Amino acid sequence: MNIKTYLNKTNTIVYNSKVNTGQNPVCELYYGDGFTRVLLNFNTDNIKKLKEVDKIFGDGTNLKHILKFKNCWGLQSIDNREVFDSGKNTSKERTSSFKLYLIRMPEKWDSGVGNDFTVDGFITKKPSLSLNASNWFNSHTEIPWVNGNGAIPTGDTGNIVPIRYFDEVTGGTFYQNYQSFNIGNEDIEMDITDEINDIISGKTNNGFMLKFDDQFEQKKTNTTQYVGFFTQNSSTFFRPYLETTYDNPISDDRNDFYLDKDNRLYFYSRIGGNLTNLDDIPTCSIDSVEYPVKQQGKGIYYIELNLSSLIYSENVMIIDKWSNIAYNNVLFPDGVELDFITKTQLDYFNFGNAKSDIKKYVPNVFGIKNGQKVDRGQIIKLGIQAREEYTVNKSINTTNMELRLYVKETDKQLDVISWDKIDKSSVENYYMLDTDSLLPNSYFIDIRINTNNEVKIFKELLKFDIVNQL
Repeated sequence: MNIKTYLNKTNTIVYNSKVNTGQNPVCELYYGDGFTRVLLNFNTDNIKKLKEVDKIFGDGTNLKHILKFKNCWGLQSIDNREVFDSGKNTSKERTSSFKLYLIRMPEKWDSGVGNDFTVDGFITKKPSLSLNASNWFNSHTEIPWVNGNGAIPTGDTGNIVPIRYFDEVTGGTFYQNYQSFNIGNEDIEMDITDEINDIISGKTNNGFMLKFDDQFEQKKTNTTQYVGFFTQNSSTFFRPYLETTYDNPISDDRNDFYLDKDNRLYFYSRIGGNLTNLDDIPTCSIDSVEYPVKQQGKGIYYIELNLSSLIYSENVMIIDKWSNIAYNNVLFPDGVELDFITKTQLDYFNFGNAKSDIKKYVPNVFGIKNGQKVDRGQIIKLGIQAREEYTVNKSINTTNMELRLYVKETDKQLDVISWDKIDKSSVENYYMLDTDSLLPNSYFIDIRINTNNEVKIFKELLKFDIVNQL
């Protein structure tokens, strides 16, 4: 599953300036004639709810969080060094060969309503120029930063943990969260999994600061060195966000249980037709042996099982008994008995023969009609059917399918979800699509199938539009 948490506030603070730029569509990082730092924040409450309360992210070790900003020069040619928006009345050029560091903010701050760095063309009133809220000197209107000007003192970022670490090999310190830029037109794609997991586990969320290295901030250059990224105030599609991926797809082997293979057997808890968490993790036993039960998602539990062909024969029905089933303090004492049938390992393991009997399949996506307008905010279950090639209704459930979601801008395709694995239950393949993560636009879905060492991509199987509700 893939969700996006969009930034709720940013602000570029300018060295030794009271100017606020909290509503500027571009966050401008520069050095050479003074320097800037970017403050950013996003609300992680929904991620915490999905993990701690709903248990949709049942196993937190499979969570990954990537911070993504679109570089303004990502839309220009490499040799174009002119800037989109000049925040100063000085010459600028795109910088290159640098690193940007991400540091936790030590205190809260307000973004403000400012737009311009200097003037906006109005000789006297300057209505887009604001000195309120956060700036180089203040965290809020007329409230100074506790740690000194610039929110974090220049050259003293080591006190903000756990960003900086001591290296026992070199005897120096290094930053945990940073990204290197070669050309300077690269987008920010920074893995901050540890930082976000700390926050949703209870650490204070004051947001983050994005900055150049201390030495770069103090460096003087004839031409200001600049890099710019779109903010949440951009009127384009390129709004920054935190991408959270739960890399733990359902792979139910109940109907395809091969001997000598690692299998998973799932148990689904449905109350009133909806997947619902039980009071406690249930227990599972097979042939009087109890197996550890894990929770994968909301109301979804499983065990991992490998049965040896030296002990079990093929085409044997085996009972898996699930107990300790309690909901709203009501215990169902009889438990639930499910079953599966063993298949010979020869159907799965093939050694020595060059020929393969693996068939080719053609996918079909349903759950949203082609061309449908979808209100943002829904969670939609997309069914993905893998039909055997040249047949009408012969289909299988498979673990070898992935989904890609993207939009089109002129002649480019921009990934919104990059090749995410499709879930496989005992009866169907499906993908849970969170439309609240999708900005209003036209979206396209591709499906990729990997069988018989062939990787085939099926283009534009579905097109739909996300629209805002009034």
